Amino acid sequence: MIKISNEARGSLGVVEFSDLPFTPVRTFWIWKVPEGDTRGHHAHHSCEQFLAALSGMVSYTVTDRTNQKTTGVLVPGEGLYLPTQNWIVLSEFSPGCVVLVYCSHSYSESDYIRDLDEFLGNRSTDQSRS
Repeated sequence: MIKISNEARGSLGVVEFSDLPFTPVRTFWIWKVPEGDTRGHHAHHSCEQFLAALSGMVSYTVTDRTNQKTTGVLVPGEGLYLPTQNWIVLSEFSPGCVVLVYCSHSYSESDYIRDLDEFLGNRSTDQSRS
């Protein structure tokens, strides 16, 4: 999904939207994360995401609803597709790390699941959610 060209005059990275499993409607980036801090700690009901490290590196842990964990490190030239209903935690940001995130939906607070116990089904969810 990410194409990298390294030349003497610099590197070029490309993401073709046609290569993604969704059409992005929102993009944001994460940078200047203080040493030791983490980001994420949520899942989405409907939004799919694709994360790409533009510089530096960052560790990730993805947890699905069965509590199965997938871990790895994002570096430039690699991306991570995050389907709906997957809990993400980003950690160990290297100095100068920049992570770009493409989203399938516009921001909506109601799409977020921010409680891990609720996500894993260890606590009842809000039945009024539509």
